Amino acid sequence: MFTPSSSVHKPLNRNCTTPNTILNISDSNDTLKKILSVVLKIKYDVENLTHNQNRMNNILNDVILTNDRSVLSLGDSVTTINDDNDYSLMLPLHNEDELSDFENKLLNKSFRLNVVNGLKRLMKNTLTSTIRQILRTIFDDELLQNFSYVGQKKKKIFSTLASCAIIFEAIRTMKLFHDVPNSNIETPIKIYIAGAAFRKRK
Repeated sequence: MFTPSSSVHKPLNRNCTTPNTILNISDSNDTLKKILSVVLKIKYDVENLTHNQNRMNNILNDVILTNDRSVLSLGDSVTTINDDNDYSLMLPLHNEDELSDFENKLLNKSFRLNVVNGLKRLMKNTLTSTIRQILRTIFDDELLQNFSYVGQKKKKIFSTLASCAIIFEAIRTMKLFHDVPNSNIETPIKIYIAGAAFRKRK
């Protein structure tokens, strides 16, 4: 006969897993997975941002370097253009070597235009004084005494020089004298050239 006192009491297993415990562990694992996923995504985003930033820095450095080179190149070009077109550095002409260099440069349209525009600023109140000022600016009497307008007395011909032609071109750009006949321009030139030797002896 079974009695309470004789019944065997089995101890409670403290390590047993209840349904609630299983649910809690499952929730914890899901949370950890989500956290890990977020951390990995953040890590990937940071690496991607770093890569993009480095790439942008490289591009920016290349752009800056290219611009610097362009500015330097442009500066060199402008300096060269200014040097080439600054006819005033060559004047007045003292000898035939300088005249030859000047004549060759006048073959360049840009240089020639620059000279004509510069000579235009020498305009005076009269045609004669204007031509004298232009001739005085371009030629030293040491050189000019070897020329005559059409080559009289076995001198060299002045009228065939490009340096002579630009005088006419400059006069034609001046409002006061743009329509004067060629003969009115030639006469003061002839007189000034003829007086070069006399002025040189002074």
